[in-house]
Amino acid sequence: MSRFYNKTLCIIGGSGYIGQAVAREALKKGINVIAVSRSGAYNCPILKDYELSGKYRPVKGDALHPLSFAEHLKNADALVHTVGTLIDTSVTKRAPGSYEQMNRDALISVAKQLEKNEKNAQKNTNKHKKIVYFSASMAPPFLPKYKTTKDEAAAYIISSENLDATVLEPGFIWSWEQRKWSFFLSYLVDIWAKIFTPFYNKFVPENTYMKKFLANFLVDRSIQLEDVTRAAVYSAFNSAQNGQYLRNQEMEKLSVYYNLDIALNEEEAGQNQSGKYQMESDLKLQKEQQEKQQQEKLNQQKLQDQMQEQEDESANWIKQDSKTANWTENEIEKNQKLNEQKLQDQMQEQDDESANWIKKQSKETDWTQDDIVKQQKQKEQKLQDSMQEMEDESANWIKKEVNSNNWTEKTIEKNQKLNEQKLQESQQEMDDESANWNKKK
Repeated sequence: MSRFYNKTLCIIGGSGYIGQAVAREALKKGINVIAVSRSGAYNCPILKDYELSGKYRPVKGDALHPLSFAEHLKNADALVHTVGTLIDTSVTKRAPGSYEQMNRDALISVAKQLEKNEKNAQKNTNKHKKIVYFSASMAPPFLPKYKTTKDEAAAYIISSENLDATVLEPGFIWSWEQRKWSFFLSYLVDIWAKIFTPFYNKFVPENTYMKKFLANFLVDRSIQLEDVTRAAVYSAFNSAQNGQYLRNQEMEKLSVYYNLDIALNEEEAGQNQSGKYQMESDLKLQKEQQEKQQQEKLNQQKLQDQMQEQEDESANWIKQDSKTANWTENEIEKNQKLNEQKLQDQMQEQDDESANWIKKQSKETDWTQDDIVKQQKQKEQKLQDSMQEMEDESANWIKKEVNSNNWTEKTIEKNQKLNEQKLQESQQEMDDESANWNKKK
């Protein structure tokens, strides 16, 4: 339920283009509407349905003689005045209908009746009835009197001590639903306003006849009918706009606030009912926030579990793979040291065997000490060369395998066997040479 629900709005000029649009907007929000016009008629089928339901009440009355509908003014919570004329009928010999009567005197007459009602009903209160008046931002070409008479009426209600008032000053009002031609005309108005106004302000000399003449062609940009009517209804029941003149930009903002204010003031209605609605609303909001936070925590925990599971799988894969094909640098270095140790042990064993063999041979032959030393040095040098060659080949092979990240236990074992085989062949070759040398000696 909105703040506007079951309020009563009296529209002066309720059968006109603007008046019926304001009525439709107010009725959509649950506002009771009293539409005052000379004919008491309307041409909108939607309003007929509201009339049958009792929400819309057309009243026949003359704004220049508000006493005829004074009782309806008393029953209304706010008033919107849309009466005005673009053509001065005193010029066309049609009366009544002059600018002074329609654009100024009609509003002032209604305002005076409201002031009288307020003085009688609320002598001991500062609360006043609100009136929203439709004026214009600029006069039509060559019709300055249209604007001046409306300004005089607006000044009266704004300065009144017994009324709260807001003045709306829209530009050209268009509506696709109500007047399709106005939609296309609004484009021309906007283009003209965008081009001519800057030219007029910048290039036309001040205090000249040309300046005064070209002022007749100044126009404000257009505005949509719905924005104007929403601003009117919103201002009628909102004290923040009291004493203000609102133009296109302000009315478009209020049109947005109008829709938002419905939801905001549902909480106000709850506060008026012992705060029950507010409490329920707060509890509901708090519960939703807690559920949202709980869901976010569950999502985060689920994500962390998935990440941990992926990390564990990755670690297991790396561990398993390292056993078969992913030797680290430490493992390679350890394996290399084992090979070197094994090679040193074999060298020591060969040295011992060679020393024993030489010692034995020296007893059986007439070898000289120099021959023995020379033979031993040759064997040692050959053995060292063979070892160096094996180490270089092993280092190159390890480097190549590390770069390709393709070490396996079988590959390492194969490399060790090749090294041992090569070492054995080298030993056999040395033994053969030594045997031949001894035979020759």
